[in-house]
Amino acid sequence: MGYSAFLERMGEVNDLLNAKSILSWDAKTKMPPGGADTRAKQLATLTVLARDHLVADETRRLLEQAEAETAALASDSVERTICGQVREAIEYHLRIPTALVHKRAEVGSIGQHIWAKARAESDFGAFEPVLQETIELNQEMAECIGYDEHPYDALMFRFEPGETVTSLQPLFASLREGLLPLVRAIGEQESPRVDFLERSFPVEEQLTFALKMASKLGYDTNRGRLDLTVHPFEVSFTRNDVRITTRVNDEWMPKSLFGTLHETGHALYEQFCDPAYTRTPLATDLWAVCMQWVGSASEPTKVSPASLRTMLVGVVSSGN
Repeated sequence: MGYSAFLERMGEVNDLLNAKSILSWDAKTKMPPGGADTRAKQLATLTVLARDHLVADETRRLLEQAEAETAALASDSVERTICGQVREAIEYHLRIPTALVHKRAEVGSIGQHIWAKARAESDFGAFEPVLQETIELNQEMAECIGYDEHPYDALMFRFEPGETVTSLQPLFASLREGLLPLVRAIGEQESPRVDFLERSFPVEEQLTFALKMASKLGYDTNRGRLDLTVHPFEVSFTRNDVRITTRVNDEWMPKSLFGTLHETGHALYEQFCDPAYTRTPLATDLWAVCMQWVGSASEPTKVSPASLRTMLVGVVSSGN
């Protein structure tokens, strides 16, 4: 009973986070601009509720029972992995004051709205104050969490647990060594013709085409949808509701197509997650590097030209 009760508790945390994510998705796709201020407060409230539910005494009591019940299992078992991840998350979040959690969530939501408006108006000076505030809040959070060498080490746990700025330097150095010659070589090649794409494509037809291509890659539209946004993203509210977004330029179709295919990569991971992991810490949120690789894997540069051409021809010729 200990482990099952613990999982149910984690399911409640997951439910709160999904409710927050739905409001966040709506803010970036459907919400009227006038709702930005109150939406930021709603998101901040749900963020704090989820965090408080996670670090509550009852959660820690159930975690201890679950750890005791699963102690004899292999260290890499699903049960012990979940317990370990929750233990780390609780210790991490206990270092961050509730007021700071609330403020970061509120400023993050407001900042998204301000950035979108500034982008549309090419007035990035309007975004500078909230960007500065965001940086300061993250610096404050780093100090609360603690670090040995670099402030970002404290923040990296959310993306790459166990890594530090120092530990990643060899990786970036090796990437630089391999990528710079490749970029130079590509730059020396004759540019391909793209003028045939520089014509008007109606927005709705672009979205229809992009979604058909996503479906060809395996995206289940019965458990997902495609919407317009300022900057494309993917979001999951369990494997049964995985949404993707894109942006459209009616004079340049590749923008909507490639954006959709990238987000489809993320969505495929979410939709094909084991149903047994639904409402558990293993249901989503791969490490950031892995998740970006998964997304990029569905871009045309990661799919063979022949297979991409076959899909394109099939969709266009069939009309389906």
